Amino acid sequence: LKTEVTRHLEKYEFHLAGDKLYHYFWHEFADKVIEEAKPRLSGEDQKDAAAAHAKLESILIECLKILHPFMPFVTEEIWQKLGNKNLLIIEHW
Repeated sequence: LKTEVTRHLEKYEFHLAGDKLYHYFWHEFADKVIEEAKPRLSGEDQKDAAAAHAKLESILIECLKILHPFMPFVTEEIWQKLGNKNLLIIEHW
């Protein structure tokens, strides 16, 4: 996803980059990944729940980085709420 979005941005195809991000974030991450992780998060196995949480957080962080050029104020606010001290704009993706 990062490679495709970067390629679109480098070609000034902002609409294609934004479209890819939108579809991944809402239709893959929100609809599938989070929904599939819910049983693990609420399960009895604390180790598995922690692993699921860490994976979701990792994906969210990467999504925030790549979404930042399109929605900087929202992503920066979420980034800060996650406890990050540095600004999202200086993060590499």
